[in-house]
Amino acid sequence: MVKMINCAIAWLSIVVINGCTFSRDHIFEERENVHSIETISELDSIVQKWNLYPERWNINGDTLWIVNTRDSLFLSGYDIKNDSLFCYWGHIGNGPDDYVAPGIIEGVVNGLKLYGNTECKVIGYRFGNGMPFEFLRGKLPVWNKDRGIPKPYTRISAINDSIGIGTYFFPRKVGADVINIKSGELLSEITLGVEQSEERLSEPYQFKIASASNIIVVAYRYLNRIEVYRVNDGYETEPFYAIGNSSDQSELYEADRDDEMVKYYSDVQCDDRYIYLLWHGAEERELDLSPTHLLVYDITTGENIKNILLDRCFTKLLTDGNGRIILWTPLAENNIYYLSM
Repeated sequence: MVKMINCAIAWLSIVVINGCTFSRDHIFEERENVHSIETISELDSIVQKWNLYPERWNINGDTLWIVNTRDSLFLSGYDIKNDSLFCYWGHIGNGPDDYVAPGIIEGVVNGLKLYGNTECKVIGYRFGNGMPFEFLRGKLPVWNKDRGIPKPYTRISAINDSIGIGTYFFPRKVGADVINIKSGELLSEITLGVEQSEERLSEPYQFKIASASNIIVVAYRYLNRIEVYRVNDGYETEPFYAIGNSSDQSELYEADRDDEMVKYYSDVQCDDRYIYLLWHGAEERELDLSPTHLLVYDITTGENIKNILLDRCFTKLLTDGNGRIILWTPLAENNIYYLSM
């Protein structure tokens, strides 16, 4: 675990290049990864009697939506305030209302939006009496014209009701698109600050993405780095600032020593004020034994304002925008953990 330093964040005005290259016309304001004073937090938790396991999830107020394809019905709706499961719905299959591989669009604040890459569809739902009713039908940009399917988006995060960011991971290319989830139009492609060599496999460059208003945050799993972008009126992205460095671990991965790779960020969320990150700084083989840090940054200045040491390894988080953090760990699959900021 990297030693935490009692210091305000240091600003760097010089672009530092460590192992990866940056395109000349896509330069971030580079900043050093310096964490604030470490504090320790105790968490509240609730054990669920239903099959939780959030492959994908989203929160609207007190409603937690969870997609879990291990179950016969893949969608669960959970009322946090009343600790009750009010919805249990959704079939895996090829029927008109089925999904082959359902995904949930994160950051949606009005109702619920599910997407299916295979069917190239986006459907918005509202719920009444525990049952869904459709209020929106959209689509994804067609990528493979012969098969009429989009890129295999692993995660979609909403910028607003119409616009989302889809991430994809090919064997030798990672990337993200800004898409109109109503019309299926590809609006722009995000040029990442870390340029992957064509000879390298993609796993060491994987990342997660979150968005709020006109800001996008990218957090890399195996690079000690986050990147923050602004989104302009034309939905093109402009580099804002980056925190950390671009030293990659490709040599370890390609030598089949991926259990020795240090995992840095496992999840990211943001709102109009803050960026929330789960940071590990531990090798994959030691991850379950290493407590996680919840880092909170000011989204405008990039200053690390909180560094909270949690009591175990957590890999997923959500925030409701009102100071409530929800956490999940694979070490206790049916537990929901809470933290108030």
